[in-house]
Amino acid sequence: LNQKTEQSIFGGLPKEITVWESHCDEVKELPLDFARTATNEVSPIQAMQHISRPLFGVQFHPELFDAEHPHGRIILENFLNL
Repeated sequence: LNQKTEQSIFGGLPKEITVWESHCDEVKELPLDFARTATNEVSPIQAMQHISRPLFGVQFHPELFDAEHPHGRIILENFLNL
């Protein structure tokens, strides 16, 4: 996954991160007032954030983290510390 911002829920993470994915559905268009914050070849909108409010959305599963997918835990910790 390639994240587009090193702020808010992606704070302290590198540009390229490893997270758990399992897609059957995906967001095709950003909602009004949201910006794309992560992408990859599977889904162009992997994460999004409202431009002025603390609202976030992700397509991946940050709650599923392990040694091979370590960044989900940091994303959840960042969210809880907002």
